[in-house]
Amino acid sequence: MTMPIQDGRNILHIICASGYTKYAHLLLTAASNKGLLLDLLDSREQLQLQTPLFFAIRSAPNGFPEIIQLLIKQGCNVNLRDNLGRSAVHYAAEQGQDDTLQLLIQSGAEVNYQDSEGGVTPLHMAIMNGQFNAVSILCQEGKAKVELKDKKGDSLLHYAAVTQGNASLYIRYLIEKQNASAFLTNNEGLTPRGLAEKTDRQKFHRVIKNLKKYEGLELSKKEPEIVERHVTVYQYENDIQTKLLNNLPISVVISVAIGYLLFYLTN
Repeated sequence: MTMPIQDGRNILHIICASGYTKYAHLLLTAASNKGLLLDLLDSREQLQLQTPLFFAIRSAPNGFPEIIQLLIKQGCNVNLRDNLGRSAVHYAAEQGQDDTLQLLIQSGAEVNYQDSEGGVTPLHMAIMNGQFNAVSILCQEGKAKVELKDKKGDSLLHYAAVTQGNASLYIRYLIEKQNASAFLTNNEGLTPRGLAEKTDRQKFHRVIKNLKKYEGLELSKKEPEIVERHVTVYQYENDIQTKLLNNLPISVVISVAIGYLLFYLTN
C-alpha cells in the first residue's frame, strides 16, 4: 500500500490528488486492518517528499475538504514538511483555504515554520498571495509570530508594502491590530517604505504615502516617552547631586565651590 506506483506516489497520494473520498476511506480502512494506517497516512512521495495531506490541499484551488478532514481524523501528522521545508499550513495559507487552515490549527499544526528556501512563514505566503482571511486566521487563531523575518530580513510589512493585493488592508491590520513597527529594516537596511520606494516609487505611491503616515504616528507616540525618560534621568541626577552635597563635610563643599570659582575666573 505504501509502495510508489506512479511518479514516486503511492495509491493514497493519487486518490487524494483526485478527490475520491470514497476510495480514500476504503483504502484507509484496509490499511488500518493490516496495521499500516499511520505508515500510509504519513507516507511521502519521492519527488517533493509530500504526504497525502499535501496532495489533498494542493490539487485543487479549495483543496478536497472531505479528504482533508478524513486524513486528519484518522491521525495524519499535520506538521510534516516537504523538501522545501514547507508544511500543510504553508499551502493552505497560500491558497486561502480558510476552513482547512482552521482545522489544521485546531489539530495542533505549527504556524511559524520557516521554509528552508527563503525562511518564509505561512503568514508571508498568505500576504504574497493576497489571502487576507488566512492572515487574520493565522494571527488570531494560530497566534502566529508577526515579528518573524525571511532570510532577506523582510518582515510581513515589507511583503505587504510590495504585494499585488490590497496593501493598505494588510498594513493597517499589521500595524493597528498586531503592533508591527513601520521602522523595521531588512538586510539592506530598508524599511517597508524604503523597499516600496526602491521597487517602484510610482506604482506603490499610495503605499509609500500610507507608510509615511504610520511612521509619523509611531514617532509621535515615542516622543513623549523619550521626553519623560530624559526628565526622569535629570531628576535622578539632581537627587544624586543633592544627596552627595548633603553628606559631604562643609569644608569639602567650600573647597569644591572655591575650585569652581577659580576655574571660571581663569577661563
